[in-house]
Amino acid sequence: MNEKIEIFVSDKCSDSKEIMEDYKKNPQDFEGVDFVNISDSMDNLRRFLAYRDKLDGFDKARDLGDVGIPSKVIGGKEVDYLYDIDQDRGMCEIDFSKL
Repeated sequence: MNEKIEIFVSDKCSDSKEIMEDYKKNPQDFEGVDFVNISDSMDNLRRFLAYRDKLDGFDKARDLGDVGIPSKVIGGKEVDYLYDIDQDRGMCEIDFSKL
């Protein structure tokens, strides 16, 4: 049995740009994958945050103040970052000093 795969992106995040363009150009490559733009709706954002707030795989993103997108969640349990989380990125990080 194949596990459910969800890819989370945001059209507001430059790190998501490449994968979103690939999805538009080659939707057949994403067949059977839930492709979720968290900026499209509150439901999409809640769906992502439910994983980000609870899954151990997002620990590093939370610790770094990073949103954690683009990312892939497999079977509702496993997290695969679709970017180099160890690289200083700036664009999709949370600046807690401005909150």
